Order: sequence, then C-alpha cells, then structure tokens
Amino acid sequence: MDITPALEQRLHELTNVFLAENAKLNLSAFRTEENCWIGNVLDAVAVLDCLPHPALSHFMGEGGAERRVRGILDLGTGGGFPLLPLALCLPDCAFTGLDSAQKKIDAVERMIAAMHIHNVSLISGRAEVLGKYPTHREQFDVVLCRAVAEINVLLEYAAPFAKVGGAILLWKSLNIDQELQDSLL
Repeated sequence: MDITPALEQRLHELTNVFLAENAKLNLSAFRTEENCWIGNVLDAVAVLDCLPHPALSHFMGEGGAERRVRGILDLGTGGGFPLLPLALCLPDCAFTGLDSAQKKIDAVERMIAAMHIHNVSLISGRAEVLGKYPTHREQFDVVLCRAVAEINVLLEYAAPFAKVGGAILLWKSLNIDQELQDSLL
C-alpha cells in the first residue's frame, strides 16, 4: 500500500497524540517521536505488505465501490498499536480493539476522539472470557496480535475470535526460533 502524504501526516499526528497520552499513562516504552514512529507506527503498517498476499487479500474485499467493510480485531491493543495506524490506512475496514486494562481502552478512546477516527470500536475484557461469548466468537475476518504472549498462548486467545477461514496475524521479534520450537509441543 502506498502511503500518501496526507496519510503520512495523519500518522505523524497520531504519533503526537499517542505521546501525549503515553506521558500520562506509560502505555509504551517508546517515549520519543522517532522511537514511536519506528517502533509503533511503522511496525503496525508493515502488516499492509502482507495483505496483497493471495491468502489474505480476499479479506480486504474487491476494491472500488464494491469494497466491503471487514472485521479486524486487535487483540491486546494496549496503547492502540497496530489498531490505530491500520484504521487510518484502511478506512473501509471495521476495527475493534480489545484489551483487559480499562485504563488503556480509555486512553485509546481519547486518541480516537482526538484523531476523529470513525471505524474503530473498543472492548475491555479478558480474551479468554470474551472469546466464549457468541457476540464476539467467530466474528472477525482477521485477528491481529502484537507483543501479547507466546505463540501457543496467542493462538488459544485469538482462534475463538476468528471466523471460520479467517486469518490470525502475529507480530513476533526476529529472535523467534525457540518460541517457534516451543509452539510445536
């Protein structure tokens, strides 16, 4: 996906809005504009490179006027990443952020209001509980998880939310060999 100058400006605005919230609540270790831009914003939008992949592109609709809004869940949204940058980049998609900490949900809600983002809803609760409720179970085309837990735990948390045939995208560090091995057990 090409980031237009207008979208890049909105993403930089998001960085500044986030840093103001982060100063109050300690949502992230990224406390400078540069670190937040690289570690939160660019890290979030990197997933857009995956979306043209044939296995994932059908979740984004057909394009143009026929494009359908799709449900994307950010499980463990924390300070709103990757939720908010992706919501800005994909305005035709419906996003939901879920976190167990109400204070984080409240902070993300303030950022949504400050940025006038209209395609995001928020839920506060524990994934292992909410994934059992029919209102949330198998409701999302894509479930995103970034820096929440180990792979085997993430899959247990995320799978109940994904529709049959849906996708689960996990952000992991480059040092993942042992975690991949452990997830096979």
